[in-house]
Amino acid sequence: MQQSRSSSQLGVQLLAPQAHPAAAAPIQKTGDSAEYHRVLALPAQRLANRPASLLTNSVSFHEQQKVKLYQGGRVTTLQLTRRLFTTGSISQFAYKTLATAESPAEANTQKQNTEDFDSVWRS
Repeated sequence: MQQSRSSSQLGVQLLAPQAHPAAAAPIQKTGDSAEYHRVLALPAQRLANRPASLLTNSVSFHEQQKVKLYQGGRVTTLQLTRRLFTTGSISQFAYKTLATAESPAEANTQKQNTEDFDSVWRS
């Protein structure tokens, strides 16, 4: 945003056609997670040659950091590979997926299905 005596100018940049709300927590060196922060997950844009990325606050996250991403009931472990864009308040990071954990509901359903199957074979 620029202001002069006679006018104001505002610039807007489109980072992605859609964004999905999520929460991310930096993983500490000890393996523990810090508190979750609000982030936006931006999908890959193949036509624009842009990778999937996260839009985060600029203070809590940095390149090569591992984070836990909570989105849609699932927790995924990511590594922020490179900073694509930054301002004083936000940063955009490309990332690679390291692991996807089951949601608690899926784990319970899977366990129940296994128990149901086992009960068929009991005499």
